[in-house]
Amino acid sequence: MIEVSNDFKDAAKAPVKTIRATISCGDDYYTSEDVLVSFIKEDTGFYFGATTKSLSFKLIGTEYNLVGKNATVSFDIQNNDTWEDCELGLFTIYEQTVNLEKGTTDFKAYDPVGVMGKAQYELGSINFPCSVSSLLEQVANKFGLTVNVTNVPNLSHIIPEDLYAKITGITYRDIIAEIAGATASVAEVSGSEIQLRPVEFSSAETLTYDNLKKAKLEPKYGPVNSVVLARTPAEDNIVVKDDESIAENGLTEIKLANNEILDDNRQILAQPILDAIDDFYFYPFEITTEGHGWYEIGDRLAITDGTNTWEIIVSSISLSIGNGMKETLKGVAPNETQTNYALAGGITKTIYNTEIKVDKQGQTIESIVEEQNTLENQVNENYTTITQSISNVITSVQNSGGNNLIRNSAMYSLDDSGLPLSWTLSGAGTITIAPSAEAAVNGSLSRQNISLKDKTISQIIEVKADNSSITQKTYYSFSCKIKKTAVGECLVRITDGTESGIWEIELSNGDESFYNEYSLEGILPNSSNLTISVYGSSDSEFSITDMMLAVGDYKSQWTQANGEFANMQVTIDNNGVTIRSNTLSGTYTKQTPQEVSTYTNNTLTATINDDGISAPKARFKNEINMSPIKIVPQSDGWAFVRSMD
Repeated sequence: MIEVSNDFKDAAKAPVKTIRATISCGDDYYTSEDVLVSFIKEDTGFYFGATTKSLSFKLIGTEYNLVGKNATVSFDIQNNDTWEDCELGLFTIYEQTVNLEKGTTDFKAYDPVGVMGKAQYELGSINFPCSVSSLLEQVANKFGLTVNVTNVPNLSHIIPEDLYAKITGITYRDIIAEIAGATASVAEVSGSEIQLRPVEFSSAETLTYDNLKKAKLEPKYGPVNSVVLARTPAEDNIVVKDDESIAENGLTEIKLANNEILDDNRQILAQPILDAIDDFYFYPFEITTEGHGWYEIGDRLAITDGTNTWEIIVSSISLSIGNGMKETLKGVAPNETQTNYALAGGITKTIYNTEIKVDKQGQTIESIVEEQNTLENQVNENYTTITQSISNVITSVQNSGGNNLIRNSAMYSLDDSGLPLSWTLSGAGTITIAPSAEAAVNGSLSRQNISLKDKTISQIIEVKADNSSITQKTYYSFSCKIKKTAVGECLVRITDGTESGIWEIELSNGDESFYNEYSLEGILPNSSNLTISVYGSSDSEFSITDMMLAVGDYKSQWTQANGEFANMQVTIDNNGVTIRSNTLSGTYTKQTPQEVSTYTNNTLTATINDDGISAPKARFKNEINMSPIKIVPQSDGWAFVRSMD
């Protein structure tokens, strides 16, 4: 809970109050008394994870250059003749959008934990072996933060080696979340200090119905009486539990899956976590207050109607100041079966698993080499399994999935006219799709360039629409690499069909790019469809590669869409298998469940299906069998003989 005086609280709870908001960037101050139109601060998090805070604000005027600068946000309440302030935190500005029609500028910023989420882990940046406490300090020092840790378990546990050296896509926010999971706490930055806040069992403040505009309460969650440390998907679990509590209250389980810090010492580290959270309970809720502003994630509060009392835990905060002040607090019960709870919120993680399972009774040995990628609730697995029994050996191989929501993003899959499947083309110009060694050398994973001249390509993608009633926001991110000379223009636009739902990457005449990476992050759609369109002007030398739209606040490494397997020569999708020549344009073979066909110059030349064989030429070496006769070759011609089939 943010520290403010009792006089401040009394003034905030008064029927009428006078407030003002301030955003300071260095020596520049923007207040609601001059150019600050409004701001919205949103905090999300829970125990066993990290709290991330975002800030959106609007200023009058269009001549600002604040991207990359730090902003401190606060609001003041007038108490008699004096003003008292409540500091809401430090944020780094990542985006500004100018509305020339309205003469305003919108900004988006993140707190230090959000900044950590944009920073990929650098091998060698942390010294191992180290304790959990030292790991936290090293990450904090890297981002200019101090550490404040009180009574949480497992801080002195020694980590013998770099746990993250072979995990792709991991960020420093992921590491902070794993520390919070290992210490049964919530990680949160307040000012320039990172805290590990232990589970709270006593309420710090009581709210009456006089303090609320709206209140919704749900059935009690807990008490927690079991902790499971799991390795998924193998379901290799370590369980500690309070049998007495389970007998009295029923089972409430917290499951932590694939936490690298806990993994090798689960038997030792599980019990201190249960000791820290045993008998933890609260009532899930949603309330709208009269506007207080001093709450933080993990705060335990009490709500009373004068007769009944409910204790709650804050897991989401939305505070807006503009035309008045509005504050909504929520507390959501964790999903007991959610195996990646500590890393929830659009975080990508790759888990490698190698194991041998021996079933002595069933007389089988199963060895598995597996790679599992997790993004939000979508899991993709690549694995090889060998199962040996007394009578046989069975080998299984699976390569599946990808986190890209854009279908045929590299345009490997083409129709009979050589145009990309899943895309809509418009404009009188040209599209050129070609593999590029230059693109590969400069970081393109798809190794495929898509060049547009006076041409627009577009695709509609189904997404989860946002609205004010949704607690857990589903953000999306887009990224790509662009090559462009100084001549001409190009535009990448994503829209949800509403006036406010437009996100753009634009390179104007005079702008150059040589496979630079561009991204649009924190996309929150207002409708269930996003339309992505890409345009290159007629005079441009523009190409795009590695287009990626994924679930999550931050950009992801390029992959294909879930269920796709394709490259420059082979495409496997729901239409079948297509194999193309990499030397002869328009020459390819297609295989579907109904037929096999070959094409030359994009024209069907031969096919085999239930109706037979259709081909301009055919050569048979031994015989042609058509019951009741067959044709067999002789030294001087053909012989027609009876077929025995």
